[in-house]
Amino acid sequence: MTVTVQSLISLPVSVFLNSKIKGSNIYRAIYFAPAVLSTLVVGYLWKYLMSSSDYGFINQVLTGMGFEKVNFLGNAQIALFAIITISVWQWFGWSMVIYLGSLQSISEELYEAASVDGANGLQKFWHITIPGLAPAIKINFVTSTISGLKIFDLILATTNGGPAHQTETILSLMFSKFSDGNYGYASAFGMVFLLVSMLVAAVMLGVFKKWEDRLG
Repeated sequence: MTVTVQSLISLPVSVFLNSKIKGSNIYRAIYFAPAVLSTLVVGYLWKYLMSSSDYGFINQVLTGMGFEKVNFLGNAQIALFAIITISVWQWFGWSMVIYLGSLQSISEELYEAASVDGANGLQKFWHITIPGLAPAIKINFVTSTISGLKIFDLILATTNGGPAHQTETILSLMFSKFSDGNYGYASAFGMVFLLVSMLVAAVMLGVFKKWEDRLG
């Protein structure tokens, strides 16, 4: 979900910011800024913002508007979605920058030729922009998937795997095994995780290569 939502947000934002609009560089810096922060810092920041205590900023706003408090990180039904939201907020700017770099390498002549042939905006996006962004899409999906598989510090800073293990991840589980003294089990767990990550990356690269070949 994180990878999909992150791309669904960053791709249109990058296309919009690639156009000649006033203050585009400022918007780029603002959107990219969270990616510069430590994930632990981001986790503790959002833990404060989403807190169900009296000092939780988001709940202060909700109660001020007449709504009830929401236990974002303590409710088993929504805690994982809260983690996904935080992760997307931090990293969609990173994906946006990668897309922007590829967008600027697409020749304007292609769009001009498409306009002469009567293509509309959606047709230009589908037949020119998407093929031109194929390498960037591959990079974003593969790196984001690997980052999602190895997420740990955000979990540690916000829920520590709770409530009732609903936000437990592969590495947070491995860490708990180390903490319990099961060093052999945790080490084997880490090696299997490495092999699985390599396998996932290889499969994704193969799929994207076939897609790029069809586009080419």
